[in-house]
Amino acid sequence: MPHNGVHSLHDSTDPAHASRHAMAPAVLLQRFLSNPQADPEILKWLNKGFTAWWRSGGTVPLTACLHLPATSAACARTVRDTWLRAAAYSLPARSRAETLMREIERFRQAPETSTVHQYLALAEVSGVAIPSSVRQVRNILSETPAGFDFQSLPSAALNFLIHLHPGSPPPHQ
Repeated sequence: MPHNGVHSLHDSTDPAHASRHAMAPAVLLQRFLSNPQADPEILKWLNKGFTAWWRSGGTVPLTACLHLPATSAACARTVRDTWLRAAAYSLPARSRAETLMREIERFRQAPETSTVHQYLALAEVSGVAIPSSVRQVRNILSETPAGFDFQSLPSAALNFLIHLHPGSPPPHQ
């Protein structure tokens, strides 16, 4: 539904939304900041956000038009949480938080090339501390958006890791 005549990026009439692509805007920002080359998905997101902002006459904040949290720290937490959720949802459903915490402990000792560990590496790149207790993991998983499609994240994660610049500062610094 339009707000001040501005269509949301997640407007149900948008064909891109109909494909139920689940890449969180904060993750798109993370990808853009790590590798600002022309990526069609990122360019489309930026175009829609800036167009919405322009059409609103600047009355709607750009962060809202881009569907980003208002602060860089909140954006970094969103990135971390998105990748932690992706890691969790790539595990069996039973005792997901406990299993993810065990994987986090294994990751801290010796990262592997598994999908779960790739997601944990992406969460770590956010610059926000990775949870150190099952309770923290449960809290993050309990806030998973309804209908969030983690099936589209594996290729995005691999693409991001390939283009990641080692030694780059986290996006929120």
